[in-house]
Amino acid sequence: MAVASLSGDGILVDEKGGNAHCIDHEIPTHHGSARTRPMRVLNLGLFRTGTSSFREALSILGFQNIYHMSYVFTERPQDSELWLKAFDAKYRSKRPETRLTREDWDSVLGDCDAVSDFPCAAFSEELIEAYPEAKVILTVRDSPEVWYESVMNTVWYAHSMSPFASGKLLGHPLLESWLPKLFRMGKRMFGDVFDGSFPANGIDVYRSHSEIIQRLVDEDRLLVFNVKEGWTPLCNFLGLELPKDAGPFPRVNEGQAVVDKVLAKQNALRGSMRRIGYSLLASVAVSAVLYTVYRPL
Repeated sequence: MAVASLSGDGILVDEKGGNAHCIDHEIPTHHGSARTRPMRVLNLGLFRTGTSSFREALSILGFQNIYHMSYVFTERPQDSELWLKAFDAKYRSKRPETRLTREDWDSVLGDCDAVSDFPCAAFSEELIEAYPEAKVILTVRDSPEVWYESVMNTVWYAHSMSPFASGKLLGHPLLESWLPKLFRMGKRMFGDVFDGSFPANGIDVYRSHSEIIQRLVDEDRLLVFNVKEGWTPLCNFLGLELPKDAGPFPRVNEGQAVVDKVLAKQNALRGSMRRIGYSLLASVAVSAVLYTVYRPL
């Protein structure tokens, strides 16, 4: 039985990527693959350190497939199931046999030649070990305090304001059952990585994250990079020439634009749900319950 869920743009789709209601585009069903190209770059900086700008910069430099948090929401939401298993293996399991291998990582990152942002940054130590051939970049802000303020005013604000955070939409607590994996993934990111509270532990985690990466990676394999520095240090580190038509270093997802984008998507989602109507809400909820009860084990 197909169960309706939502794409990263708030559009209803079924779990197999088929048509449901108000679909703008199909969601691909790819769940990862064996490695098809070398892993070249691991950007393991935390969110709000220029990871989206960095991703765009790598695209300009010729990288083909850069895994990023937005990738999970807009192109491969089904990957959230794999990431939840990875969070379980790292943060919840006490059994050494659950340690993730290179083959495990290739199952979700096999078609990527670079990564940037979460969820990969939550597994920095594992990815550094899994891909010793890859160069490592740590994107940073001017200070931990500048980064913390940026997150509180953008990512954390949007997360706390989102109907996904409370599991409610139009007064109905059923939304969480529609988006269980994506919703849980966001909760695990803030809960596991930041020890249960980003506001309380964010700065300490930022500092320890930077220290761990700089301790694990040899200097000749690591670039600590502030996107304000522009193209030169990045191109020199990667041994690449900047295309003549590259233009200035990208500036993506700055400040208020992040909040505006999230709030706009929330409003679009509410509008879509009003057009769909409460009857669909009820029918999808029933389908979700039936699927949970009768799904194959």
